[in-house]
Amino acid sequence: MKKHEPRELTEYRESESSTGVRPTYDSMSSDLHEYVLSKLVEEQGGLCAYCMCRIPETDKKTGSTLKCTIEHIEPQSLTRGTENLKKELEYSNFLAVCSGNENRGALCCDKSRGNKKLFLTPLNPECNHLIQYSLSGKIQAAETIPDKEDRKELDYELNDILNLNDGKDLKAKRKSALDGMLSVLQKQHKDQDVEECRRKLRELETPRGQKVEYVGILIFWLKKHIQHLESRG
Repeated sequence: MKKHEPRELTEYRESESSTGVRPTYDSMSSDLHEYVLSKLVEEQGGLCAYCMCRIPETDKKTGSTLKCTIEHIEPQSLTRGTENLKKELEYSNFLAVCSGNENRGALCCDKSRGNKKLFLTPLNPECNHLIQYSLSGKIQAAETIPDKEDRKELDYELNDILNLNDGKDLKAKRKSALDGMLSVLQKQHKDQDVEECRRKLRELETPRGQKVEYVGILIFWLKKHIQHLESRG
């Protein structure tokens, strides 16, 4: 995920030299906060950085919009009073995340995480190689990770810290997204066409606009299926 810091945020972070007042995340104007958040959402293809739901979310019962927020990869509570103090205003330390199911049931994403440190973040280039999905929609540490303790730690983050399986019926939603894609491919008799599967994979990995909701499980399945088709010759 490429991150291009908005000029307005850079100017705000460097404003102390002219104002004499140290800028902080909490003292950002609401306009600047919303602008930075909108840029993050745009860069992320309109998906929560953790669970990959569409953001901002729409409450299906009321039709109301559930507010998305800015998440600090390195929590503010762990950088204040340290040499990493300025990370609270570094764009590279920001992610756009969903409502976290706040006030609606089991918490997930940043609302479940709190201030705990993460071994794996969405900005880690190895992220997609370290996780896998089951056909039931479950996300878990990849079986290809050689160290058992590393797999255990990653599963702990996915389940206990971010609650990416039980929160918000996420397993069912991922399964529904996968079933929908498979239904289309099978209906068009293209699920056994390796070139068509490759085309679909490219479409999902480099979308022209917003990303498909829960795209992670779709990409994982297609890569695995393409390998299977290629192995058959």
